[in-house]
Amino acid sequence: MSNASIICSNLSFSWPDDTPVFSDLSFTVGAGRTGLVAPNGAGKSTLLKLIAGEYRPGGGGVSVNGVLGYLPQSLPLVGDLTVAEVLGIAPVIAALDAIESGDASEEHLPRSATTGTSRSAPVPSSTGSTSATSRSTARRAR
Repeated sequence: MSNASIICSNLSFSWPDDTPVFSDLSFTVGAGRTGLVAPNGAGKSTLLKLIAGEYRPGGGGVSVNGVLGYLPQSLPLVGDLTVAEVLGIAPVIAALDAIESGDASEEHLPRSATTGTSRSAPVPSSTGSTSATSRSTARRAR
């Protein structure tokens, strides 16, 4: 169990048109699960964005001790991207697929973004070999 905590002290936030969301809000959240329950439009998402640092408070402060994980309500993903494309690893997956199907040509080796040179990191098998089979086995094991 973590000793993480969130401390909000005299927190205030208003929208750019000066519509207040909350004023002088103070609370502490300690370790463990905590629920944030309020009617729609009460400012739950706004409060979480303030805690995560996505918004800046108009007054007061937020202190986070420990590691804060935040998954936004709406992800900024566009259209038909695959998970590999979002993570930036689609070329590596394509290269592994090509190698697994028997095509080990240079064109499938990932290129270094800074040097433009090929880089490869063979995955050793339990016997110490670095064959395409051991690399594809490692890929499937992930």
